[in-house]
Amino acid sequence: MRSVPKFLSILVLVCLMGLASADERLEKLGHPLAQRYPDGSEFQDARNISDLKAFDGKLYVGHGDWGVNSGPTDLWYYDLHKKEFVNQGQIEDEAADHFRVINGRLYVPGTDPREDWSLGNFYRLENGQWVKHRTLPAAIHNLDIVGVGQTLFAMCTRLIEQPACLMVSSDDGQTWKVYEIPPDTGIPPDTRLRQRLLVIDGNVYVPGITKSGELKVYRFNGNGFDPCSGDLLPGAEKPVRNSVSWSTAALEKPTMFKGKTVYLGGVIRSNQDADKRGLSKKTLELFVATLPIPNEFRAERSLTEENLTDLAVDDERCYAVSYRWKNKSDPKQGAVTTVSASTDLKNWSKLFSFHDATYASAIEVVNGDIYLGLGGTGEFWTPSTGMILKVGKDNSVMGN
Repeated sequence: MRSVPKFLSILVLVCLMGLASADERLEKLGHPLAQRYPDGSEFQDARNISDLKAFDGKLYVGHGDWGVNSGPTDLWYYDLHKKEFVNQGQIEDEAADHFRVINGRLYVPGTDPREDWSLGNFYRLENGQWVKHRTLPAAIHNLDIVGVGQTLFAMCTRLIEQPACLMVSSDDGQTWKVYEIPPDTGIPPDTRLRQRLLVIDGNVYVPGITKSGELKVYRFNGNGFDPCSGDLLPGAEKPVRNSVSWSTAALEKPTMFKGKTVYLGGVIRSNQDADKRGLSKKTLELFVATLPIPNEFRAERSLTEENLTDLAVDDERCYAVSYRWKNKSDPKQGAVTTVSASTDLKNWSKLFSFHDATYASAIEVVNGDIYLGLGGTGEFWTPSTGMILKVGKDNSVMGN
């Protein structure tokens, strides 16, 4: 048998050692939400980290639970220079689910306002203070906010008898014009439109769910919506509808990378059986879509992992975080989280893996440093949920 060259053996050993020792190389930055939402409390689920967003030398932390109404919600950031957590104020919504940077300013959509439903909110960081803009007409849930040029777009759901809609503002959010989603997207507003808006080549695209549970996308044309063609989740399982359960497709965490749209495909399931009642979400795979023409998507699978939770990008790479339970039947044994990266969205390298009591639910990359936020599930909770971690660029095993 031909022997393996010594230098290849050493290289393989170094790579394996780097991946195996990732647990030791993790830096625990802190747990800013633990005091507000302690273990065993009614609102402990609000510690689940839903987003990490770098802005102006700070790492903002998305969290909250608008299912059980955990607000008002503190807005925390980690100062990347002073290396400390700071509470920057509070918003009158049940969650700060995610952040958006629009024209150099930081926004938070008002996911679930604590006031009456005559108006919905969005928040903008202005001169170091979070300012509430209570201007969205009859918006119970502002699911997302994006910008194109000087125009703002907000995806909102309203009262059950009113269809979900896209709201458009040309005066910095002071007033809004309402555009209803086409009626063939069919199911109740609170379940049919939980996805974020897509901005591609100056166009705004609105994901929707058909009556059969399939994913469709509409392009806003300035006056209404043009239906787009193409299967955004090729090869995904078909939605189910019967007397005891239903499922819908989902498009999560859309991100632009080198002119392509990257997103997580998923399925949301509901079981109405008395013994198994509940709602569950499962991530399918990572998909990449292009638009040869404005109303035609072409998508393909790019990365398959057991549970994908978030995406991040820098100038060179797209990053994906995933996890697997060490023992599916016994989550108390913890989860193994893996961070992968790609320069071309075709070939992916695993940078590192680590074991913890729970999994990473959010990722952000700043100057090569990788930051992770730990999540949790309603069925299984750990004191680690809500922890913010860092793997420095000098410590991560960088690949393709």
